[in-house]
Amino acid sequence: MSRLLIIFIVFVSVVIRGYGQIITDFKMDSTVHCTGNLVQFTDLSSDIFSQPITGWLWDFGDASVSTDQNPSHAYTTAGVYPVKLTASNGSGNYSKTKSITIRNWPEADFTYTGASEKPFFMLIFYGKVINADAYTYHYSWNFAGDSQLFKNKDTAFYVFPNEGQHQVSFIVEAGLNCTDTATYTIEVRDSLDIPNVFSPNGDGMNDMFEFRTNGVNIYELTIYNRWGAIVYTITSKRPFWDGYSSAGVKMPPGSYFYSVKSADGSGYDKAGVVVLR
Repeated sequence: MSRLLIIFIVFVSVVIRGYGQIITDFKMDSTVHCTGNLVQFTDLSSDIFSQPITGWLWDFGDASVSTDQNPSHAYTTAGVYPVKLTASNGSGNYSKTKSITIRNWPEADFTYTGASEKPFFMLIFYGKVINADAYTYHYSWNFAGDSQLFKNKDTAFYVFPNEGQHQVSFIVEAGLNCTDTATYTIEVRDSLDIPNVFSPNGDGMNDMFEFRTNGVNIYELTIYNRWGAIVYTITSKRPFWDGYSSAGVKMPPGSYFYSVKSADGSGYDKAGVVVLR
Protein backbone atom coordinates (compact mmCIF):
# COMPACT_ATOMS: atom_id res chain seq x y z
CA MET A 1 0.00 0.00 0.00
CA SER A 2 2.82 2.39 0.89
CA ARG A 3 4.57 1.64 -2.39
CA LEU A 4 1.37 2.47 -4.32
CA LEU A 5 1.06 5.79 -2.47
CA ILE A 6 4.67 6.68 -3.26
CA ILE A 7 4.16 5.80 -6.94
CA PHE A 8 1.00 7.96 -7.06
CA ILE A 9 2.80 10.95 -5.51
CA VAL A 10 5.68 10.61 -7.97
CA PHE A 11 3.19 10.35 -10.87
CA VAL A 12 1.33 13.51 -9.78
CA SER A 13 4.64 15.36 -9.41
CA VAL A 14 5.68 14.35 -12.92
CA VAL A 15 2.33 15.46 -14.36
CA ILE A 16 2.53 18.82 -12.60
CA ARG A 17 6.07 19.41 -13.78
CA GLY A 18 5.21 18.21 -17.29
CA TYR A 19 2.32 20.62 -17.77
CA GLY A 20 3.68 23.44 -15.61
CA GLN A 21 2.02 25.38 -12.85
CA ILE A 22 2.25 28.84 -14.48
CA ILE A 23 0.15 29.98 -17.42
CA THR A 24 2.23 32.87 -18.73
CA ASP A 25 0.39 35.69 -20.44
CA PHE A 26 0.62 39.46 -20.82
CA LYS A 27 -0.85 42.39 -22.73
CA MET A 28 0.37 45.66 -24.23
CA ASP A 29 -1.60 48.90 -24.18
CA SER A 30 -1.39 48.69 -27.99
CA THR A 31 0.30 46.37 -30.45
CA VAL A 32 1.19 49.37 -32.65
CA HIS A 33 3.26 52.29 -31.36
CA CYS A 34 5.62 54.92 -32.69
CA THR A 35 9.29 55.41 -31.90
CA GLY A 36 9.91 57.15 -28.60
CA ASN A 37 6.49 56.36 -27.14
CA LEU A 38 6.35 54.49 -23.84
CA VAL A 39 4.67 51.10 -24.26
CA GLN A 40 2.96 49.77 -21.14
CA PHE A 41 3.27 46.01 -20.58
CA THR A 42 0.99 44.26 -18.08
CA ASP A 43 1.58 40.78 -16.66
CA LEU A 44 -1.48 38.50 -16.82
CA SER A 45 0.24 35.30 -15.71
CA SER A 46 -1.35 32.95 -13.19
CA ASP A 47 -0.47 29.78 -11.33
CA ILE A 48 -2.95 26.93 -11.74
CA PHE A 49 -2.52 26.04 -8.07
CA SER A 50 -2.73 29.70 -6.96
CA GLN A 51 0.90 29.74 -5.91
CA PRO A 52 2.61 33.16 -6.02
CA ILE A 53 4.72 34.07 -9.03
CA THR A 54 8.06 35.29 -7.79
CA GLY A 55 9.98 36.34 -10.89
CA TRP A 56 9.48 38.09 -14.23
CA LEU A 57 11.96 38.53 -17.03
CA TRP A 58 10.95 40.65 -20.01
CA ASP A 59 12.91 40.58 -23.25
CA PHE A 60 11.69 43.44 -25.47
CA GLY A 61 13.43 42.18 -28.61
CA ASP A 62 15.77 45.17 -28.97
CA ALA A 63 18.47 43.99 -26.54
CA SER A 64 16.59 45.58 -23.61
CA VAL A 65 15.25 43.62 -20.63
CA SER A 66 13.34 44.26 -17.41
CA THR A 67 12.57 42.31 -14.25
CA ASP A 68 9.58 44.48 -13.24
CA GLN A 69 6.19 42.81 -13.19
CA ASN A 70 4.53 45.55 -15.25
CA PRO A 71 7.24 47.53 -17.03
CA SER A 72 7.13 50.26 -19.67
CA HIS A 73 9.57 50.55 -22.53
CA ALA A 74 10.25 52.93 -25.44
CA TYR A 75 11.65 51.74 -28.77
CA THR A 76 14.00 53.98 -30.72
CA THR A 77 13.88 52.27 -34.12
CA ALA A 78 10.91 51.26 -36.26
CA GLY A 79 10.36 47.55 -36.83
CA VAL A 80 8.52 44.45 -35.61
CA TYR A 81 9.85 43.12 -32.30
CA PRO A 82 9.21 39.84 -30.45
CA VAL A 83 8.40 40.52 -26.80
CA LYS A 84 9.03 37.57 -24.49
CA LEU A 85 7.88 37.27 -20.88
CA THR A 86 9.29 34.51 -18.68
CA ALA A 87 7.41 34.05 -15.40
CA SER A 88 8.82 31.84 -12.66
CA ASN A 89 8.26 30.38 -9.21
CA GLY A 90 9.24 27.18 -7.45
CA SER A 91 7.70 25.05 -10.20
CA GLY A 92 9.98 26.43 -12.92
CA ASN A 93 10.18 29.02 -15.70
CA TYR A 94 7.42 29.46 -18.30
CA SER A 95 7.49 31.83 -21.27
CA LYS A 96 5.22 33.46 -23.81
CA THR A 97 6.09 35.63 -26.84
CA LYS A 98 4.03 38.24 -28.68
CA SER A 99 4.88 40.77 -31.39
CA ILE A 100 4.73 44.55 -31.34
CA THR A 101 4.98 46.88 -34.35
CA ILE A 102 6.93 50.12 -33.95
CA ARG A 103 6.44 52.78 -36.64
CA ASN A 104 8.00 56.10 -37.45
CA TRP A 105 5.95 59.16 -36.56
CA PRO A 106 3.75 60.11 -39.54
CA GLU A 107 4.18 63.43 -41.34
CA ALA A 108 0.77 64.66 -42.47
CA ASP A 109 0.16 67.07 -45.33
CA PHE A 110 -2.59 67.91 -47.82
CA THR A 111 -3.31 69.89 -50.96
CA TYR A 112 -6.59 71.18 -52.33
CA THR A 113 -8.22 72.33 -55.55
CA GLY A 114 -11.40 74.13 -56.52
CA ALA A 115 -14.42 72.11 -57.53
CA SER A 116 -15.09 71.52 -61.21
CA GLU A 117 -18.57 72.99 -60.89
CA LYS A 118 -19.77 76.26 -59.50
CA PRO A 119 -21.55 77.93 -57.76
CA PHE A 120 -20.40 76.62 -54.40
CA PHE A 121 -17.66 77.34 -51.92
CA MET A 122 -16.57 73.75 -52.49
CA LEU A 123 -12.98 72.55 -52.43
CA ILE A 124 -11.54 69.07 -52.88
CA PHE A 125 -8.81 68.03 -50.43
CA TYR A 126 -6.11 65.40 -50.93
CA GLY A 127 -4.38 64.16 -47.78
CA LYS A 128 -1.09 62.29 -47.73
CA VAL A 129 1.57 60.89 -45.41
CA ILE A 130 4.95 62.17 -46.54
CA ASN A 131 6.90 59.30 -44.94
CA ALA A 132 4.28 56.57 -45.43
CA ASP A 133 5.17 52.96 -44.66
CA ALA A 134 3.41 49.73 -45.66
CA TYR A 135 1.00 49.67 -42.71
CA THR A 136 -2.49 51.11 -42.34
CA TYR A 137 -3.19 54.68 -41.25
CA HIS A 138 -6.36 56.17 -39.80
CA TYR A 139 -7.40 59.54 -41.21
CA SER A 140 -9.75 62.29 -40.12
CA TRP A 141 -10.55 65.84 -41.24
CA ASN A 142 -11.60 68.94 -39.39
CA PHE A 143 -13.30 71.65 -41.44
CA ALA A 144 -13.68 74.79 -39.32
CA GLY A 145 -14.80 72.71 -36.33
CA ASP A 146 -16.76 70.11 -38.31
CA SER A 147 -14.90 66.85 -37.64
CA GLN A 148 -17.61 64.25 -38.28
CA LEU A 149 -17.11 63.89 -42.04
CA PHE A 150 -14.86 61.61 -44.09
CA LYS A 151 -13.58 59.34 -41.35
CA ASN A 152 -10.67 57.19 -42.59
CA LYS A 153 -10.67 58.92 -45.98
CA ASP A 154 -7.53 60.55 -47.35
CA THR A 155 -9.59 62.45 -49.94
CA ALA A 156 -12.47 64.73 -48.98
CA PHE A 157 -14.59 67.56 -50.30
CA TYR A 158 -16.26 70.29 -48.32
CA VAL A 159 -18.78 73.03 -49.07
CA PHE A 160 -17.95 76.04 -46.92
CA PRO A 161 -20.93 78.05 -45.64
CA ASN A 162 -19.46 81.40 -46.69
CA GLU A 163 -16.40 83.04 -48.11
CA GLY A 164 -13.50 84.17 -45.95
CA GLN A 165 -10.74 82.41 -44.04
CA HIS A 166 -11.39 78.87 -42.82
CA GLN A 167 -9.09 76.54 -40.91
CA VAL A 168 -8.76 73.00 -42.24
CA SER A 169 -6.89 70.16 -40.52
CA PHE A 170 -5.88 66.70 -41.76
CA ILE A 171 -5.09 64.24 -38.95
CA VAL A 172 -3.11 61.03 -39.45
CA GLU A 173 -2.93 58.32 -36.78
CA ALA A 174 -0.31 55.56 -37.01
CA GLY A 175 -0.77 53.99 -33.57
CA LEU A 176 -1.64 54.71 -29.94
CA ASN A 177 -0.81 58.35 -29.11
CA CYS A 178 0.94 58.54 -32.47
CA THR A 179 -0.68 61.24 -34.59
CA ASP A 180 0.35 64.18 -36.72
CA THR A 181 -1.81 67.06 -37.89
CA ALA A 182 -1.42 69.34 -40.90
CA THR A 183 -3.39 72.59 -40.53
CA TYR A 184 -3.78 75.36 -43.08
CA THR A 185 -5.89 78.50 -43.23
CA ILE A 186 -7.84 78.41 -46.49
CA GLU A 187 -8.94 81.62 -48.19
CA VAL A 188 -12.34 80.98 -49.77
CA ARG A 189 -13.72 83.59 -52.14
CA ASP A 190 -16.82 83.62 -54.26
CA SER A 191 -15.58 82.90 -57.77
CA LEU A 192 -18.09 84.59 -60.07
CA ASP A 193 -18.09 83.35 -63.64
CA ILE A 194 -19.08 86.55 -65.47
CA PRO A 195 -19.62 86.40 -69.27
CA ASN A 196 -18.67 89.29 -71.58
CA VAL A 197 -21.38 88.93 -74.24
CA PHE A 198 -25.02 87.83 -74.50
CA SER A 199 -27.76 87.85 -77.15
CA PRO A 200 -31.37 87.99 -75.89
CA ASN A 201 -32.96 86.71 -79.11
CA GLY A 202 -35.18 84.03 -77.57
CA ASP A 203 -33.27 81.02 -78.91
CA GLY A 204 -32.70 79.69 -75.40
CA MET A 205 -28.95 80.10 -75.64
CA ASN A 206 -27.10 82.90 -73.87
CA ASP A 207 -30.31 84.94 -73.65
CA MET A 208 -29.39 86.70 -70.41
CA PHE A 209 -26.38 88.33 -68.87
CA GLU A 210 -26.09 86.26 -65.72
CA PHE A 211 -23.40 84.73 -63.61
CA ARG A 212 -23.49 81.77 -61.32
CA THR A 213 -22.89 82.43 -57.65
CA ASN A 214 -22.88 80.32 -54.53
CA GLY A 215 -26.53 81.21 -53.92
CA VAL A 216 -25.70 82.48 -50.42
CA ASN A 217 -24.29 85.98 -50.75
CA ILE A 218 -26.42 88.86 -52.02
CA TYR A 219 -25.11 90.96 -54.92
CA GLU A 220 -26.05 94.29 -56.42
CA LEU A 221 -25.73 94.38 -60.22
CA THR A 222 -25.81 97.77 -61.96
CA ILE A 223 -25.75 98.29 -65.76
CA TYR A 224 -24.58 101.61 -67.29
CA ASN A 225 -24.79 102.84 -70.87
CA ARG A 226 -21.83 104.41 -72.66
CA TRP A 227 -22.63 107.81 -71.16
CA GLY A 228 -22.55 106.47 -67.60
CA ALA A 229 -26.30 106.56 -67.00
CA ILE A 230 -27.82 103.70 -65.01
CA VAL A 231 -30.18 101.68 -67.19
CA TYR A 232 -30.74 98.66 -64.96
CA THR A 233 -30.13 97.54 -61.39
CA ILE A 234 -31.01 94.45 -59.38
CA THR A 235 -30.14 93.11 -55.92
CA SER A 236 -30.30 89.33 -55.65
CA LYS A 237 -28.44 86.16 -54.72
CA ARG A 238 -28.46 85.33 -58.44
CA PRO A 239 -28.49 88.66 -60.34
CA PHE A 240 -29.11 88.81 -64.11
CA TRP A 241 -29.91 91.26 -66.92
CA ASP A 242 -32.27 90.38 -69.78
CA GLY A 243 -31.37 93.35 -72.01
CA TYR A 244 -34.23 95.58 -70.84
CA SER A 245 -33.99 98.69 -68.71
CA SER A 246 -35.49 98.84 -65.23
CA ALA A 247 -38.42 100.70 -66.86
CA GLY A 248 -39.02 97.78 -69.26
CA VAL A 249 -37.49 99.39 -72.36
CA LYS A 250 -35.53 97.11 -74.70
CA MET A 251 -31.97 98.39 -74.91
CA PRO A 252 -30.17 98.65 -78.26
CA PRO A 253 -27.18 96.43 -79.10
CA GLY A 254 -23.82 97.74 -78.01
CA SER A 255 -21.32 97.78 -75.16
CA TYR A 256 -22.49 98.36 -71.59
CA PHE A 257 -20.61 98.73 -68.37
CA TYR A 258 -21.51 96.65 -65.34
CA SER A 259 -20.70 96.80 -61.66
CA VAL A 260 -21.13 93.89 -59.25
CA LYS A 261 -20.87 94.54 -55.53
CA SER A 262 -21.73 92.43 -52.53
CA ALA A 263 -24.74 93.87 -50.76
CA ASP A 264 -24.20 91.92 -47.54
CA GLY A 265 -20.80 93.21 -46.47
CA SER A 266 -18.72 90.32 -47.83
CA GLY A 267 -16.49 92.78 -49.70
CA TYR A 268 -16.88 91.64 -53.32
CA ASP A 269 -16.49 94.42 -55.92
CA LYS A 270 -15.95 93.90 -59.64
CA ALA A 271 -16.61 95.92 -62.82
CA GLY A 272 -16.30 95.27 -66.54
CA VAL A 273 -17.83 95.50 -70.01
CA VAL A 274 -20.55 93.30 -71.50
CA VAL A 275 -21.66 93.33 -75.14
CA LEU A 276 -25.39 93.17 -75.90
CA ARG A 277 -26.01 91.72 -79.35
